[in-house]
Amino acid sequence: MNYDQRSKKQRPWLRKEILVVAHELKEFLTSNQKLKETDKRKLCLVQNHLIRNSNDRRNDFINVSSDKWASLLGKNYRRYINYLADIQCLEVNERYSNTSNNTRKSFSKSYRIPTSASKASSKTFCPVEFSHSRIQSYKDESDLNHPLNHFIHSNLQLLTVGEKLKPISDQERAAYALEDCKRMFLGAFNVKMGKKSNRISHAVIRTVKEARENLVYRIGTTKLCYCDITACFPNLLPSWMSNESEKKLFLEILSGDFYANIKEQLRSKKSRVQIKKDMVIFLSDPKHESGMYLGDWFNRKLPIFYQWKVNQKSLALILQKKEAGIINLLCEYCRKSKTWFVPMYDGFLCLEDDAEHLTECCHAIFKKHVGHIPKLSRHCW
Repeated sequence: MNYDQRSKKQRPWLRKEILVVAHELKEFLTSNQKLKETDKRKLCLVQNHLIRNSNDRRNDFINVSSDKWASLLGKNYRRYINYLADIQCLEVNERYSNTSNNTRKSFSKSYRIPTSASKASSKTFCPVEFSHSRIQSYKDESDLNHPLNHFIHSNLQLLTVGEKLKPISDQERAAYALEDCKRMFLGAFNVKMGKKSNRISHAVIRTVKEARENLVYRIGTTKLCYCDITACFPNLLPSWMSNESEKKLFLEILSGDFYANIKEQLRSKKSRVQIKKDMVIFLSDPKHESGMYLGDWFNRKLPIFYQWKVNQKSLALILQKKEAGIINLLCEYCRKSKTWFVPMYDGFLCLEDDAEHLTECCHAIFKKHVGHIPKLSRHCW
């Protein structure tokens, strides 16, 4: 038995699969003895995909391309879509547009789990477990043409997943963590750079946070460290503040716990977590009702900056480009100095021994391109 075979044998969870579905579907599948196990799994895959990709928008229709369904379910994917619709465990919005000469106007059919089958609450979702005789295979779709992508991919290959996964109390997140750990262990890192934003994405970014602590550096006993620029997008905003008094006020708020300070300024009953989510929405889509109250605050406190923001067609993309520019400069420094480094959108993974030095480098780059030094949180394991 070689090292690869031994490693897989030591991880029995590689042959386990947990899919999240509505209680109604689980009850239907449990009572239906005629359906094959493979068919039951594919029906569960449909709901699992929608639930995971809906985030906080559990009642919204989710666009899913035919290519995606085919990759999940096979060429006969319509059979499973129609079956779920017939038993009222899936709603299908048949409206779509396939405009070959203008991809921006193209969109796929959309789907959602009916309210009656989900009651719009995560508590109504439950896990369904499947066992496999063989370990599932995952395709690594990394684009290694860019030197930074190649550097990051080679660094990710120096990671593995521990033999025993850390327990997660939330069943839904535990199911996603299992799937993510299998992908990472089997090397499906999918490193890619955004065409518009230059943001680098990969499997570790997309995994649930709790699953990351299962990652282990292959060489020696060195600890991994996750460094995060706290309130990154708000910290980037002073770059476009032309009024010094407004900038000074905003930097004072940034100097502490930004979201807690905003909560205090607003005298809001909303939680800090909710204000953080609403801030992302406000910066991405100023017309969205969830961020309206933050727009009112910016208009009162920072009217000059607010008018600039209103005139921006895509502030979210502007912020992503700025963020990526800073993190990619740090990544390039590590590539040239042969320092192990993996970008994480608004932060990075590094080895514990390098954390202090790379934090200082990040501060210096941020200061040069934005004008102030942000706070960086740090967590090692």
